Formats: sequence, structure tokens, C-alpha cells
Amino acid sequence: MFPFPLLMTLIMGAMVLVTIWLGTRFFMEAVSWLFNGGRPRRRNRRNGGGIACRNPRCRHLNADEANFCAQCGRTLRRNYWTGGS
Repeated sequence: MFPFPLLMTLIMGAMVLVTIWLGTRFFMEAVSWLFNGGRPRRRNRRNGGGIACRNPRCRHLNADEANFCAQCGRTLRRNYWTGGS
């Protein structure tokens, strides 16, 4: 005999867990949006381009043309390399 009640219990438990997880994610995104003044959260900071601050406690991602970190004020080191002539 197939354990139908056990299978249904597992499926319902999984649905409850997924619902709780999605609800928590939605709630955290809403709170983050409110605390950022209605701006979306930054995502993919590593792949966004720009210059990362050298300060290990800051690591703020600055614009390409920035000379100083917008968050901590530290100077941003640039590597000037001219390839060839």
C-alpha cells in the first residue's frame, strides 16, 4: 500500500516552508526598500564596474571617474598602464 497520507503531509509541509521563505524574502526586500529611501538594493557589486575602495572595512564601489571613496573618503589608487605606443 502506498503511503498517501505521509506523502501529502510532506508535500504540505514543503509548501508551508516555501511560503514562509518567500514571505520572509518579500518582507526583507520591502524593509530594505523603505530604509534605502525607495531606491532598490545594490546587487552584484562585484560585477557592476567602478573602483572598489581599498579599505577592507569599507569596500564601497565608487564610480569609474572617482578619486576618493564616497563612503570613507580614502584616496582610490589607480593603475595607469599604457599598452604599446
